Amino acid sequence: MKLRPYGKFFEKAYSDVLDKRVIKFMLSMAPQIITENKSKILNLFLAGISGCLLVLAFPRFNWFFIAWIALVPLFLAIYRSSFKEALFCSLVAGVFFFGGLVYWIFIFGLLAGFSLILSQAIFILLFGLGAKVIHNRFEKKFRLIFIPALWVSVEFIRSIGPWGFSWGVLGYSQHNFLPIIQIARWTGVFGISFLLVFVNSLIAESYLYATRQKVSLKKSAKVILRDVALTLLAVFFLVGIGNLNLIRLQESEDKIRVAVLQPSIPQEIKWEPMKKEDIFKAHLELAQEAAEEKPRIIIWPEASVPAYLLEEKEYLNEIRSFAKEANSYLLVGGLYRSTNLPPMAGGGYGENESRCFNSSFMFSPKGEILDRYDKLRLVPFGEYVPLRPILSNIKAVAVVSEDTSSGSKLTVFETDIGELSTVICFESTNSLLVRRLASKGAEMLVIMTNDGWFKRTAAAEQHLSMAVLRAVENNFFVVQAANTGISAVIDSRGRILSRTALFERRYLSDEVVFKKSGSFYRRFGDIFSYSCLLISLVCLVSVIYSKNPKK
Repeated sequence: MKLRPYGKFFEKAYSDVLDKRVIKFMLSMAPQIITENKSKILNLFLAGISGCLLVLAFPRFNWFFIAWIALVPLFLAIYRSSFKEALFCSLVAGVFFFGGLVYWIFIFGLLAGFSLILSQAIFILLFGLGAKVIHNRFEKKFRLIFIPALWVSVEFIRSIGPWGFSWGVLGYSQHNFLPIIQIARWTGVFGISFLLVFVNSLIAESYLYATRQKVSLKKSAKVILRDVALTLLAVFFLVGIGNLNLIRLQESEDKIRVAVLQPSIPQEIKWEPMKKEDIFKAHLELAQEAAEEKPRIIIWPEASVPAYLLEEKEYLNEIRSFAKEANSYLLVGGLYRSTNLPPMAGGGYGENESRCFNSSFMFSPKGEILDRYDKLRLVPFGEYVPLRPILSNIKAVAVVSEDTSSGSKLTVFETDIGELSTVICFESTNSLLVRRLASKGAEMLVIMTNDGWFKRTAAAEQHLSMAVLRAVENNFFVVQAANTGISAVIDSRGRILSRTALFERRYLSDEVVFKKSGSFYRRFGDIFSYSCLLISLVCLVSVIYSKNPKK
């Protein structure tokens, strides 16, 4: 093949690349390269295995028992490698984990997918760096506390703030293991993560101890058996306490029947103006079916009325009339627009410019609007574009034509049957927000969502698994109303009493209890998580000022 006008040099280079002798030479060198880098390759392989095992512990696989050993390969890779290799192994584990867990993010494009996966994998990288330092500087008895505390600190930090993302918090993998998740009543979901990392760390430590050349078989067996026995005793104790909580008699409280609407409106037509009337009728017809069971509350999903509800009187009047006819409270998702708000800090809206909110409205059996909740925690690039003057020119984020505004208050709806609060969409993944609502007096939580964006991926089931932990943490019932599923009723112990399937058009009817008694977590919040942050800080200070690292 001629490569004119590039000359003989490029022609020769091209032919050399295709020369069979070059290929043979490269193949002959492969075994030597692999042999020389056998340890590095093995460590990378172990890190990838950990990432894949973690994925299996979460929905849709739900092999929760895998989480108790999933981090062992990663710990071995980190402990046996150099700092540079430990960082790379941790990054590989994070990419495999989040790539397999939140694969559904690629629905929103390659930019969104790779950005989210890499940003979350960086947190695993930071943990790997800290774990390597801890392993080199501290004795085993300290490592078994410091490393789980570091993991919880990293999880907690990446879960909070306006950009917080809670997917992949290790404790959620145990949502089906009801006895163990009762820990969350005291520690929140992060206490479960601590326990899982502790067990993984202990297994890794035991393996490294047993494979040391200078340790006799008898001595290593004695130490391993002691560690295993103490760990099993602690786990069995926690499982026993959890089972006692599950089997204790139900408190003699009044049960209230609720109905949840799941109209299964395809996302492709959800916001088409021409379909607005049909969408409203679909919700209203389903509500009329549910009203035959005489529920005290009928719950509609997020943005069930794709309109500015207070401005479009036709829809508003029909909802008022239906509430009177059904003699039920109605919790309805819709849009709200206000022009009576002061300018936003930093500009963006003038005094007379309107703002749009993703809201829920509580209607009384008399058709009156009791109160409204405006979504507080918005999804970046889903409901608003951060730094819009700069980023709105990027085609991948230009789909958000108008920013939704964030609400300003925590709302607790007061009714004659109890007090309840609602969160919208991914707000339910934020344990701090839900706990704040519970501490303000909410006796039940409603999650209004539309997971139709995610088709038939595992996202909807992963979302539901987090609702289970919200119920246990705050000792109250949680009702999830989803446009396309999964809708569910969850009791205060984390048991899913009833649920729907994805893309199933139906209403769900079940009984709930307004729980007046709270939990330790509900009263005192994330004391455990902040304690782990403090432990990690003490560890960091100790490392900085330490002159004699452990050999």
